[in-house]
Amino acid sequence: MICLHPNATPYRCKVRQYSPDKSEFMAEFNKKLVSLGWKSTTGEFRQTVDCRPTNGVTEPMAGVMPSLEVAVDHCTGKMFYAVFDFLKGFWQLPLAKCCQEIISYMTDRGVFTPTRVPQGSTDAALHF
Repeated sequence: MICLHPNATPYRCKVRQYSPDKSEFMAEFNKKLVSLGWKSTTGEFRQTVDCRPTNGVTEPMAGVMPSLEVAVDHCTGKMFYAVFDFLKGFWQLPLAKCCQEIISYMTDRGVFTPTRVPQGSTDAALHF
């Protein structure tokens, strides 16, 4: 649940201009997100959303972030280890209906309202 600061005003970003190839990438990327109900480091484009304005008016939840040191300590003396890659991990977490509009973002082709928790929003890491 996203709780805004008292007297917080909605933030609406200005429309940005993108090169034709980036604009086309975002159009296809968002089309795919919509179809899923909601890239890689190979040199391809990767869409990001600047959550700082919204995060700035969001009340953080009380919670504990995982500690790498504690996790490593738990592995000491163990015989087997495994590595998992959670493909689009944050997209697996549903976003409360009442919070979806708060996290909406704008491209040069429209406003998109996620139905899944986006990476980078306040407290997203606590849920993942």
